[in-house]
Amino acid sequence: MKRILMMIAALAFCASLNAQNYCKEQKFRSKFPWKYEFRIGYGGFPLLDSEQFLNYYTCDCELAPMFPDLGNMYSPKIKNEFVTGVLSAEFSIHYKRWFSLAFNLGVNGMWRTMTDPLDGGSTFVKRGASFNFMPTARFQYVNSRYVRMYTGIGVGVYVGFFDGKVAVTPAAQFTPLGISVGRKFFFFAESCVGTASMGGNAGIGWRF
Repeated sequence: MKRILMMIAALAFCASLNAQNYCKEQKFRSKFPWKYEFRIGYGGFPLLDSEQFLNYYTCDCELAPMFPDLGNMYSPKIKNEFVTGVLSAEFSIHYKRWFSLAFNLGVNGMWRTMTDPLDGGSTFVKRGASFNFMPTARFQYVNSRYVRMYTGIGVGVYVGFFDGKVAVTPAAQFTPLGISVGRKFFFFAESCVGTASMGGNAGIGWRF
């Protein structure tokens, strides 16, 4: 008999929690009716591009193996390196008031100017680009009418092309703190730590 009463009490408690969660979800949906979201953002420094391609140049000069000093003297030299920063597009699905699943695609352009001592110091350019596809789980812990705050974590894949070389590696991104301000149209800003970009990310979005 005690077991039966305990089971009934547990079921009643679970039903009460479900009812409360349902009410909270309904209340949230009344002020946040959109299920989908599209964002365009601009991010920080692309870490994997730096590790894979930048600040590195292998001399193909025939003098280098036999005469390292001459090889260093007469091989092409890096003059400048540049990146565009990560431009991203994202589509999100809001499953719960506290949980969204986002699919992010980021693109970064990079180029390097070189000087060639064997050709009178002439300058030439090497170019490349990289792509990060990052499915991201986003957890919202502030859900007001105009402001949402969240934390996110993403795992995906990185593909980079530079100077005839190709790199494909796993990628990961962590957002310790993010905030969006607005309703149907909104502005967002977030801190970023990961392989796709370091520092921050900001942009605009549209909910529908």
